[in-house]
Amino acid sequence: MPQLTVPTQQLKRRCARAGAAAWIVPALALLPGVAGAQRALGPSDDATVLPRGVLRIGLQPTFGRANERFGNGGNGRSEGTVERLGVDYDLDSLGAARFEPLRPLTSALQALTGKTDVASSLGRLRVDFDASRVTTPISLEYGVTRRIMLGVMVPYVKTRNEVSLIPNPGRNEGTMGVNPALAHEGARAQNLAVSTQLGEAVSRLQGLLASCTGSAAPECAAINADRARATQLAGSGAMVVSAIGRVYGTRAGEGARFAPVEGSALQNDVFARLASLSTAFAGFLGAPSGRANWVDARPIGAPLMGLADLNAIVSDSAFGIGAVPLETVERSHIGDVEVGAKILLYDGLGARPPQRVDSRGFKFRLAVGGVYRRGTAQLDSPDDFADIGTGDGQDDIEGRVFADLLFGRRFWASIVARYGVQQADEQYLRITDTPNAPFAPLYRRQYVGRDLGDYFVGEFSPRIGITDALMASATYSYYRKGEDSYTGSFPVTNLAGESVTLDASALDAGTARTEQRLVAGFTYSTMAAWYRGRSTLPLEVSYMVGQSMRGTGNAPKTFTQAIGLRVYARLFGSAESRPLPRPRVVR
Repeated sequence: MPQLTVPTQQLKRRCARAGAAAWIVPALALLPGVAGAQRALGPSDDATVLPRGVLRIGLQPTFGRANERFGNGGNGRSEGTVERLGVDYDLDSLGAARFEPLRPLTSALQALTGKTDVASSLGRLRVDFDASRVTTPISLEYGVTRRIMLGVMVPYVKTRNEVSLIPNPGRNEGTMGVNPALAHEGARAQNLAVSTQLGEAVSRLQGLLASCTGSAAPECAAINADRARATQLAGSGAMVVSAIGRVYGTRAGEGARFAPVEGSALQNDVFARLASLSTAFAGFLGAPSGRANWVDARPIGAPLMGLADLNAIVSDSAFGIGAVPLETVERSHIGDVEVGAKILLYDGLGARPPQRVDSRGFKFRLAVGGVYRRGTAQLDSPDDFADIGTGDGQDDIEGRVFADLLFGRRFWASIVARYGVQQADEQYLRITDTPNAPFAPLYRRQYVGRDLGDYFVGEFSPRIGITDALMASATYSYYRKGEDSYTGSFPVTNLAGESVTLDASALDAGTARTEQRLVAGFTYSTMAAWYRGRSTLPLEVSYMVGQSMRGTGNAPKTFTQAIGLRVYARLFGSAESRPLPRPRVVR
C-alpha cells in the first residue's frame, strides 16, 4: 500500500497554530533527566536567568501556622527550648515582679498587713497563642539580556493570632482584683467606717500621749508605763489609716485601681492586722464608747479577676497599661516589597535557549544578585500584645549568590547564600527592663532608634527528575540574624510617681535569632511538553510542606504549606523556535 502524507493545507494550519503559541517560552535551564528535555525548575531559588524579552509571573500562597517557639533564654529558661508562643503572658503569678501596676501598692499593703513580704498578685493566667500567616507573594521577573534579569516581588500578607485566655483557672489564685470602691459608693462608705474608727483610736491615743506627760491620772497609767510602745502604736495606726485610703478608698476619686481579693490570704492578713491594732488600742485606751472594739468594721475586698476584668485592666489607661485587650486579632496588609536583579556570571549548561543539557558528566552555573527591600509592611503594634505584623517594616539591602550543580541524567542541586544589611529607622516601642516582660505600661511607649541585626541565609536544594513533567525537591535552609540595636534615653515618671530614665538598649537582649528549616515538595511542569509541541502553555505548579526544625531567639516553630504557580511569556523580541509538529504519516 503506498504511503500517504497529510495534505499541505492541513500541515500549514497546524504550523500556524504552533506559531500562535510561540510567544510563550519556557525557562532556559534543562534538567538532565531524559536527554534533551526541559528542566523543571521548581519552587526553590537557583542560578537561572531568563532570556531576553521573557517575562515570568509567579504566585505562591504560603500557609504557615505556629503555636510554639524556640526560646531566647529569657526568664530563666534555656535558649532554644521549645515553648508555647503565649508563655510570656502565661504566668503562675501575675504579681508585682511581672506586673508593674501593682508595685506602687507595695508599701501601702505592707502597712495594712504589718508584713514586709506581701504576696500581691492578680492570680494565674493561662494564655495560648495560635498564630497563622498566609503570605501570597506576587512576582514579576524579566530577562533584560541573556545574562541580566530584573524582578519585583509584592507580598500580600494576612496574619491571625487566635488567643485563648483564662484568668485564675482554679478560681483561688489571685490576691488582688479590681477595686469595687471605684464604682460602688457602698464599698467606699464601708471603707470610710474602718478609717473613721481607726482614726478615732489614733487621735485619742495621740491626745493622751501629749496630755499624760507627768500626769498620774488613771487613764494615763498604761500609757506612761510604756510610752515607747504607745507612740509606736499611734504611728502604726496612722499609717494604716492612710493606707486604707490609698488602697481601698473612702471617698470618690480616692483609692487604688486594685484591692485585696475578698477571702484571700492577703485580705485575711489585713483583717488580722486591724484586729491586732484594735486590741492594742484597747490596752492603752480601754473599751470604746458604744461598741465592743475600737475597730470592728472591715474594708470591702475585690472580686477575683475574671476575663472582663483583665481586658479592662489592659485597655483602660487609668490602670497604667493603655493597650488593646488581649484577644484574637487579624491583620491584612502588603508585606515588604522587593526590587532586585540577577546576573549570570558563568553558564556551563550552554548559552542559547532552550539550553539542552548533555546528560553525561557534571555541569555548573553561577549567578549573583541583589535586592532592595522596602519596608512597606505593617508592624507589630506596641499597643497590641497579640498582633502579628506583616513584615519588619524597615528597609534592607540584600546580596545573593546562586550556584547550580548538575550530575548525570536526573539529579541537580542549587546552593544559595544571602546576606542582608538592615537599615536603621525609628519606631514606637515599649521599653521593658527585662526581655519578654509582659504588659509593659503606657509610659514605657517611646519613639526609639531601631537597627535590626544583619542576617545570613544559606540554602541547599537537591532535586531529582522523576519524569519530564514531575520533579521532587527539598530545601534545607539556615537563617542567622545578629542582635538588634535600640537607642534612646527617655526621662519619664513611672506609675509610682518616681522620676526614672528608660534606656532603649534594654530591648537588645535576646534578639539574636537562628532557625533551621526543611521543606520538601513536588513540581509538575509542562515545559518539556511545550517544547515538543504537546502543550500550549509552559508553566510550573508546585506543592511544598515545611517545618522549622531548630532555632533560638523566639523564632516561631512554624509548619508551612505552599502552592506555587509560575507562567512564562515573551513580551518583546522574536519568539524562541521549537520543533514543529511532525507531519502525520498515513500508511
